[in-house]
Amino acid sequence: MRAVALFALFLLTVPSYTADWTQLKSSGDRHHAGGEYDTAFTDYSVALAAVPAESTDAAALSLDVGKVYWIRADYVRAQSLADHAREIYKVA
Repeated sequence: MRAVALFALFLLTVPSYTADWTQLKSSGDRHHAGGEYDTAFTDYSVALAAVPAESTDAAALSLDVGKVYWIRADYVRAQSLADHAREIYKVA
């Protein structure tokens, strides 16, 4: 019975996670476009933590986080995230 209740709770929360990360992605895009890179980085990072690690959504968000690293001149981290995204896209 407990497993059924937990599964039901999971099904109820999955759409909210999806809405949350997509809203954060949109917010990050707006902040990035406005030059608010620290806020964009936070939005993208939280969104990235909310999606499955090896999903194409994670790959796209990794590239977004990498854009901010690039602007911050942290080229090693930006490249690492781009490489990780490429690996995800190869498998997808």
